[in-house]
Amino acid sequence: MPSLREAGLRHIRHYTERARQAGERFSSGKQPEGLALFDQDREQIDRGWQWLQQQRPTDTTDTLLLHLVNALIFISSLRQDPRREHIPQLEALLAAARRLNDRFAEGATLGNLGVVYNDLADYPRAIAYYEQALHIRREVGDRRGEGQDLGNLGLVYRHLSSYPQAITYCEQQLAIARELDDRRAEAHVLGNLGIIYADLGDYQKAVD
Repeated sequence: MPSLREAGLRHIRHYTERARQAGERFSSGKQPEGLALFDQDREQIDRGWQWLQQQRPTDTTDTLLLHLVNALIFISSLRQDPRREHIPQLEALLAAARRLNDRFAEGATLGNLGVVYNDLADYPRAIAYYEQALHIRREVGDRRGEGQDLGNLGLVYRHLSSYPQAITYCEQQLAIARELDDRRAEAHVLGNLGIIYADLGDYQKAVD
């Protein structure tokens, strides 16, 4: 007969895989299907999350926590209360990444915390998280993540009407998008720069 811990590990592994499937469908353009799968399993996913939080941290539980929270990173913004659920999960993920010395996961999680605080219009805290994320992305050579953080900083400074800083960050993001030959990201950044120049009343540059 399996121990309670073995049963708990089996449960969380199963529902982490279910969460991964839901997140994969959601991010691949099948949003209703992904959300429906998450809603179907949410009670068990939440139970697995609570079980993980009650365990003494080990490499095994920390790795499972990383997999579970990352699987739900897109769905969480629609299905979870940001302050009561999403932020605590990301903070737990950040602690796990640091215990595992996983700098890639640490940088990504700091960036995701910045996104949540930006959505809550807590811009000073968003900037603080984005800057920490940017430092780590540069340290580990994550150019795509670096570009994302630069762009996010640009958008925060646009919200604050700090247009010169917003332009500087977006132009740095644009350079990385072109370096990576990421045409989708390049088009996105050019659109953001156009919006910033329109805010400034420079419609010629906005069109260009």
